[in-house]
Amino acid sequence: MSYSTTAPAARAPLGGRVGSAATSGRMLKIVTEMSSGRNSGLSPFGQNAASTIRDSREREKKEMSDLNDRLASYIEKVRFLEAQNRKLAADLENLRGKWGKDTHMIKQMFETELSSAQKLVDDTNQQRKEAEESIKKMMNELADVRRKSVDATE
Repeated sequence: MSYSTTAPAARAPLGGRVGSAATSGRMLKIVTEMSSGRNSGLSPFGQNAASTIRDSREREKKEMSDLNDRLASYIEKVRFLEAQNRKLAADLENLRGKWGKDTHMIKQMFETELSSAQKLVDDTNQQRKEAEESIKKMMNELADVRRKSVDATE
C-alpha cells in the first residue's frame, strides 16, 4: 500500500522513500510504503514459522478436501447399494409371491391325479398280496394232489 503526502522540506522522511523534490519552495514529496504482507515486522525465524504454519494449513486444507471427496464418494456408493438392495428385496418378494401362488395352483391341478394314482398303487398292492396268497394255496393243493397221486399208484 502506498501513501503520498506533501510536506515542507524541514521535515525528514520517517523510513519512507523520497520521491521527488520540488526546486522552488523546497517542498518534498514523501512516499511511505507499508507492507500488506503477513510477515511485516517479523524476524526471519518468525517469518519461517509463519511460512511453516501457512504450508501446514494449506496441506491440512487439501487433505480435508480430499477426505471430504472420499466421504462424498463413499456416501454415494452406499446410497446406490441401498437402492439396489431395496430393488433386489422387492424382486425377491415378488418372486416368492408368484412362486407360492404358482405351486399352489399346480398342487390343486394335480392333487386329484395324485390321490387317484396313490389309490391305484394301494389297490394293486392289495391285489398282489391276494394273488400271492392264492398262489401259495394252489401250490399247497398241488403238493397234496401229487402226494395222493403217488400214494394211489403205489
